[in-house]
Amino acid sequence: GFEEHELEDGLRKEAGPEAMDDGEELMDDGSSLADMQKELEAMGDDSVPGEPVSKHPKGNECISKVEEIEESISLFDKKGMGKDTIREVVDGMKKIADHMLGKKSKGDFADKFHETLLDVHARSETFGAVDACKVMLEHHDEL
Repeated sequence: GFEEHELEDGLRKEAGPEAMDDGEELMDDGSSLADMQKELEAMGDDSVPGEPVSKHPKGNECISKVEEIEESISLFDKKGMGKDTIREVVDGMKKIADHMLGKKSKGDFADKFHETLLDVHARSETFGAVDACKVMLEHHDEL
Protein backbone atom coordinates (compact mmCIF):
# COMPACT_ATOMS: atom_id res chain seq x y z
CA GLY A 1 0.00 0.00 0.00
CA PHE A 2 2.97 2.29 0.55
CA GLU A 3 3.75 2.58 -3.17
CA GLU A 4 0.13 3.38 -3.94
CA HIS A 5 0.26 6.07 -1.31
CA GLU A 6 3.28 7.55 -3.05
CA LEU A 7 1.35 7.52 -6.30
CA GLU A 8 -1.50 9.33 -4.61
CA ASP A 9 1.00 11.89 -3.32
CA GLY A 10 2.37 12.15 -6.84
CA LEU A 11 -1.13 12.77 -8.12
CA ARG A 12 -1.67 15.36 -5.44
CA LYS A 13 1.55 17.05 -6.47
CA GLU A 14 0.36 17.03 -10.07
CA ALA A 15 -2.88 18.57 -8.88
CA GLY A 16 -0.74 21.21 -7.18
CA PRO A 17 0.02 23.21 -10.34
CA GLU A 18 -3.67 23.11 -11.27
CA ALA A 19 -4.48 24.49 -7.85
CA MET A 20 -1.78 27.05 -8.48
CA ASP A 21 -3.47 27.97 -11.76
CA ASP A 22 -6.55 28.73 -9.70
CA GLY A 23 -4.24 30.63 -7.40
CA GLU A 24 -2.97 32.66 -10.33
CA GLU A 25 -6.52 33.69 -11.13
CA LEU A 26 -6.77 34.85 -7.54
CA MET A 27 -3.46 36.61 -8.03
CA ASP A 28 -5.00 38.42 -11.01
CA ASP A 29 -7.82 39.50 -8.74
CA GLY A 30 -5.18 40.38 -6.19
CA SER A 31 -3.39 42.64 -8.62
CA SER A 32 -6.63 44.43 -9.47
CA LEU A 33 -7.20 44.71 -5.73
CA ALA A 34 -3.71 46.14 -5.47
CA ASP A 35 -4.58 48.57 -8.27
CA MET A 36 -7.76 49.51 -6.42
CA GLN A 37 -5.69 49.90 -3.25
CA LYS A 38 -3.31 52.23 -5.11
CA GLU A 39 -6.26 54.24 -6.43
CA LEU A 40 -7.71 54.43 -2.94
CA GLU A 41 -4.35 55.48 -1.56
CA ALA A 42 -4.07 58.12 -4.28
CA MET A 43 -7.53 59.31 -3.32
CA GLY A 44 -6.41 59.02 0.27
CA ASP A 45 -3.77 61.65 -0.42
CA ASP A 46 -6.64 64.05 -1.03
CA SER A 47 -8.80 62.88 1.83
CA VAL A 48 -6.10 62.74 4.49
CA PRO A 49 -5.97 66.54 4.57
CA GLY A 50 -9.77 66.28 4.30
CA GLU A 51 -9.99 64.23 7.48
CA PRO A 52 -10.30 67.30 9.72
CA VAL A 53 -13.30 68.26 7.56
CA SER A 54 -15.25 65.11 8.35
CA LYS A 55 -14.29 65.44 12.02
CA HIS A 56 -15.44 69.07 12.12
CA PRO A 57 -18.91 69.43 13.70
CA LYS A 58 -20.19 71.04 10.49
CA GLY A 59 -17.98 69.05 8.12
CA ASN A 60 -20.38 66.31 7.04
CA GLU A 61 -23.25 68.79 6.62
CA CYS A 62 -20.95 70.90 4.44
CA ILE A 63 -19.92 67.90 2.35
CA SER A 64 -23.52 66.88 1.68
CA LYS A 65 -24.52 70.46 0.78
CA VAL A 66 -21.55 70.77 -1.59
CA GLU A 67 -22.52 67.44 -3.17
CA GLU A 68 -25.97 68.94 -3.83
CA ILE A 69 -24.28 71.82 -5.71
CA GLU A 70 -22.19 69.29 -7.64
CA GLU A 71 -25.37 67.45 -8.65
CA SER A 72 -27.47 70.51 -9.49
CA ILE A 73 -24.82 72.78 -11.06
CA SER A 74 -21.54 71.05 -11.85
CA LEU A 75 -18.63 69.13 -10.41
CA PHE A 76 -16.21 71.76 -9.15
CA ASP A 77 -13.25 70.36 -11.07
CA LYS A 78 -15.12 69.76 -14.35
CA LYS A 79 -12.97 70.84 -17.29
CA GLY A 80 -14.26 73.59 -19.52
CA MET A 81 -16.64 75.01 -16.93
CA GLY A 82 -17.73 78.43 -18.18
CA LYS A 83 -17.54 81.66 -16.18
CA ASP A 84 -21.29 81.57 -15.49
CA THR A 85 -21.10 78.05 -14.11
CA ILE A 86 -18.12 78.96 -11.95
CA ARG A 87 -20.07 81.97 -10.64
CA GLU A 88 -23.07 79.71 -9.85
CA VAL A 89 -20.81 77.30 -7.96
CA VAL A 90 -19.19 80.19 -6.07
CA ASP A 91 -22.63 81.62 -5.20
CA GLY A 92 -23.68 78.18 -3.99
CA MET A 93 -20.60 77.93 -1.77
CA LYS A 94 -21.25 81.42 -0.41
CA LYS A 95 -24.81 80.35 0.50
CA ILE A 96 -23.43 77.28 2.28
CA ALA A 97 -20.96 79.46 4.21
CA ASP A 98 -23.71 81.94 5.14
CA HIS A 99 -26.09 79.13 6.14
CA MET A 100 -23.56 77.15 8.17
CA LEU A 101 -21.46 79.92 9.66
CA GLY A 102 -24.00 82.70 10.00
CA LYS A 103 -22.38 85.94 11.13
CA LYS A 104 -18.93 84.30 10.98
CA SER A 105 -19.24 84.05 7.20
CA LYS A 106 -16.65 86.39 5.69
CA GLY A 107 -17.55 88.80 2.90
CA ASP A 108 -14.42 87.95 0.91
CA PHE A 109 -15.11 84.22 0.86
CA ALA A 110 -16.82 84.24 -2.57
CA ASP A 111 -13.80 85.96 -4.14
CA LYS A 112 -11.39 83.63 -2.38
CA PHE A 113 -13.34 80.56 -3.48
CA HIS A 114 -13.55 81.92 -7.03
CA GLU A 115 -9.74 82.25 -7.09
CA THR A 116 -9.40 78.73 -5.70
CA LEU A 117 -11.61 77.33 -8.48
CA LEU A 118 -9.71 79.19 -11.19
CA ASP A 119 -6.48 77.83 -9.73
CA VAL A 120 -7.86 74.27 -9.68
CA HIS A 121 -8.90 74.59 -13.32
CA ALA A 122 -5.60 76.16 -14.38
CA ARG A 123 -3.74 73.19 -12.88
CA SER A 124 -6.36 70.59 -13.92
CA GLU A 125 -6.44 69.38 -10.33
CA THR A 126 -9.14 67.26 -8.76
CA PHE A 127 -11.32 69.17 -6.35
CA GLY A 128 -14.27 67.56 -4.64
CA ALA A 129 -16.74 68.25 -1.87
CA VAL A 130 -14.21 67.60 0.92
CA ASP A 131 -11.75 70.00 -0.72
CA ALA A 132 -14.43 72.69 -1.09
CA CYS A 133 -15.41 72.35 2.57
CA LYS A 134 -11.77 72.40 3.64
CA VAL A 135 -11.26 75.70 1.79
CA MET A 136 -14.44 77.13 3.30
CA LEU A 137 -13.67 76.04 6.87
CA GLU A 138 -10.01 77.10 6.69
CA HIS A 139 -10.97 80.47 5.24
CA HIS A 140 -13.27 81.04 8.20
CA ASP A 141 -10.66 79.87 10.73
CA GLU A 142 -12.75 76.80 11.55
CA LEU A 143 -9.97 74.30 10.80
